[in-house]
Amino acid sequence: MKVIILSKLENLGNVGEIVKVKSGYARNFLIPNEKVILATKENIEKYKISKMVLQKKIEKKLELAKLRGKKIQKIGSLDIFCKASLEGKVFGSVTARDISKKLFSLGLEVNKKEIQLPKGSIKTLGQHSVIFKPHKEISMELKVNVFSIDNFKKNK
Repeated sequence: MKVIILSKLENLGNVGEIVKVKSGYARNFLIPNEKVILATKENIEKYKISKMVLQKKIEKKLELAKLRGKKIQKIGSLDIFCKASLEGKVFGSVTARDISKKLFSLGLEVNKKEIQLPKGSIKTLGQHSVIFKPHKEISMELKVNVFSIDNFKKNK
């Protein structure tokens, strides 16, 4: 039985591929779980049209992600002030949420899930690098400078 794959299946193939499977497997598992549809002429035509619409949406998302990435690159580095001990340990930590809030205050809307902290949350003062990943194909590094707010007030 020929079917069109609707969601990625490890042993069968990728989305949109037409594959041949055993009819019992298709009738009892794949079709009831909406993982495939029968590959009839009508379904193939419907799928081609919907695939083109999906492809345009994906391209649009990629373009938006590239634009957001360029805006982040223009910033270069981000300064975050927080309370810290004399030894340079931050009280609490700087997390992806803090970084996304700081970016939001600069006019960039960034979801905290798009920010990855390679070494976990930031717990020391100094310069740290974080990864901004607005799309699965786009990833860039952002420098985050963590300063003690007490030292900042003393210098003023």
